[in-house]
Amino acid sequence: MEVPRAIQHFQTALDMLPTYTRAWVNLGMALANQGDFRSAVSYYLTALNLNPDAVHIWNYLTTAFCVLQRMDLAEKCEL
Repeated sequence: MEVPRAIQHFQTALDMLPTYTRAWVNLGMALANQGDFRSAVSYYLTALNLNPDAVHIWNYLTTAFCVLQRMDLAEKCEL
C-alpha cells in the first residue's frame, strides 16, 4: 500500500475511533517515512497520552527528535 493511501486509512480509523492508539502510532510512522518528522511527533505524543507505558512509542518519538536535531527533547524521552 502506498503511504498517502495508508495515511488516509489511518485518518479514517481515527475518525471512527479517536482512542485507537495503534492508528495514531501508524500515522506518525507513515509521516516519518515521508520525512515529515515534525508532524510525526504530534501523532506520537497523542499516542503516548493514550498509552504512556508503550516503550516502542517513546523510541519512535526519540528517533523523531534526533532527526529534528532536538537532542534536548530526545534526552527527556528516556524512561
